[in-house]
Amino acid sequence: MLVAREGISKTEHTITSQEQRELVETDAPYYWRVQATDGALNEGQWTRTGIFYIAGGFPGWALYIIIALGALFLFGLGYLISMKTKSSGEK
Repeated sequence: MLVAREGISKTEHTITSQEQRELVETDAPYYWRVQATDGALNEGQWTRTGIFYIAGGFPGWALYIIIALGALFLFGLGYLISMKTKSSGEK
């Protein structure tokens, strides 16, 4: 069991930052289920098992696109600076 939580009184739950750091595998599926217990300690039935995946950071292709756009920007900036320098030297 990775996370066990007691005392939840709402219909949704968000895991803490610490719990999030412990769930590190982004490709592996995680499974969840819930069993409710009331104030008199009567336990309900377990729900069916649900499945979810942890979203990773940038996908590899997005990182390459950002790098390529940054390189194009720097190339364009260098080109503009060199053109300005050449035109200043000709006067």
